[in-house]
Amino acid sequence: MKRAWMIAGMLLAAVSAVWAAEPWKSKPYQQWDQKDIQKILTDSPWVRRTVVNVSWASAATAPSEEGTEPRPSAPGYGGAQEAGPPGERTSGPGAADTMGIRETVFVARWVSSRTLRRALTRLQVLNGSLQEPQAQQFLKQPVNALQLVVSGPDMTPFARLDDATLFRSVWLELKTSHRKLSPTRVQLQRTPDGRLVGVLFEFPRQSDGQPVLAPSEKQVELVCNLPQTSLKFGFDPRHMDDAEGSDW
Repeated sequence: MKRAWMIAGMLLAAVSAVWAAEPWKSKPYQQWDQKDIQKILTDSPWVRRTVVNVSWASAATAPSEEGTEPRPSAPGYGGAQEAGPPGERTSGPGAADTMGIRETVFVARWVSSRTLRRALTRLQVLNGSLQEPQAQQFLKQPVNALQLVVSGPDMTPFARLDDATLFRSVWLELKTSHRKLSPTRVQLQRTPDGRLVGVLFEFPRQSDGQPVLAPSEKQVELVCNLPQTSLKFGFDPRHMDDAEGSDW
């Protein structure tokens, strides 16, 4: 009996630890600190990353879009605000050199979710660039589209494309229902000096009055089939939920 209680206690502690590690479920967003936001923006079900070889430039040629990977801005996600989390930064011209092969990372964030909207807005409140009443007002605004932002330290593959090519080259693939959604809007995110740091893609949230993401959907993949590289980011909607339920 004593052993059974000990095992039950260990299991409860383990579950509590996992729960505590998910701030989007364990406490209100108004209580999130910098550490909570860091986790949400880098290690949560709404964030996926991929590493690719830099095939579009030689090691001796610095890409035109060099820099550190930014967080999407909020409110509005109109552009990048600041450099991204340290774990996503790379040295040099936006790429790492591994055994003579240059690599770079791209990150996709599902920014239409409550969780990311709250994290990005809360970040501005903590940084003093947004007042709490303004933050609350922004978060009350409905988001009528699925919004994803792709960013990275070297955005050259995106920078060299026109809008028409971007619309043709990117889609959201619903694996369970075998559907492909084309973007309805593409917005380039640039710094004040004109450097491209991210691209916002919007997809329809509903079709024929019904949500495009059914509860049975097991995997959603953002595909960027660009002329110079191919990027794929896989999301599992079953894990994209907060204390209020499904969140995308």
